[in-house]
Amino acid sequence: MSLKRLLPESARRWVKETNPLSRIYHDRRRITPRPAFMYIEVTTRCNLACRMCCRDTLKPGEIRDLEFERFQAIVNEAEAFPGIAFHLYGIGEPLLYPHLSEAVDYVRSRFPQSDIVINTNGRLLRGDMADLVLTSDQVLISINAGTEESYSWLTRSDGYHEVTQNVEAFLALRRDSRRYRATGRPAVSLQLLETDRTRGEEAAFRQRWEPHLGNSAEINVKRLTNWGGAIDTNPLRSDTADNGRRYPCLYLWRSVAVDVNGDVFPCCEALGRRRGSSLHLGNLREQRAAGLYFSRLLAHVRHLHLAARYEELADCRECDIYRCHRNVWCRLPGPILGRHWI
Repeated sequence: MSLKRLLPESARRWVKETNPLSRIYHDRRRITPRPAFMYIEVTTRCNLACRMCCRDTLKPGEIRDLEFERFQAIVNEAEAFPGIAFHLYGIGEPLLYPHLSEAVDYVRSRFPQSDIVINTNGRLLRGDMADLVLTSDQVLISINAGTEESYSWLTRSDGYHEVTQNVEAFLALRRDSRRYRATGRPAVSLQLLETDRTRGEEAAFRQRWEPHLGNSAEINVKRLTNWGGAIDTNPLRSDTADNGRRYPCLYLWRSVAVDVNGDVFPCCEALGRRRGSSLHLGNLREQRAAGLYFSRLLAHVRHLHLAARYEELADCRECDIYRCHRNVWCRLPGPILGRHWI
């Protein structure tokens, strides 16, 4: 009998979750020949004007909703990626999308085994919208601040009390739902954004929200990212990324993002530049998703990352989203076959 079998389940889980090598191993296994999740930007409209968002880079004509027929066509393209999860958001607030209920129903009908993920700022998370979000598999709620003052400064909004009341009511609704009691769904992640202004608020944020979470829920302290260098986040934080010690970005192997125009990118951070992005793979009105994802262009982008030649990609040169994933790569002592990482 192995030593592992002698340990109680709680101890085995602790070893698995705290062993860095184990975490890296499991992350590494997620690098597959096809994407694990698809971002579909259902709208670029939003009810906030957050300081860390790249919506200011959009042109007036780019602030709109995705046509529902186009949404259906995009979802149909996912047949090429079995088991993919659908993240129904991009830069905008998805609860503003007038066809969100139909969109969730359509994904369920086409891919009943796939997860549906929604990211919301919580301002509209009440009533029918709360009931709709409860039918998703995971919901990310971006409160982003632990105090009313920090929230007002970060979002340029006075809606802190409205958001916290909505979130409390939603978590109570979730706890009482039959689906949650049976499956633990939807999983919930409450987000606190890591900025100089919010740095000392984590303990109070956890104390405030952990009693409401229940099972399959977590507090996520998220690193601030600069949308592929499209925005300057230096005024919001002092601990900028040390890109001299960076490693290949896991998003290039795990995701595909489609914006409201049908343009396709391997990473949602490219939405900061859109068609001007060096990661723009093409448009689904002209090409199939599988052809774009398995294209020579994306293979070349990955090669540049493995060769540590990030500076050759405008979106990746200053981008810091790679830090949101652990380093699962091994650095070679010298370039071998043009690679620094394997």
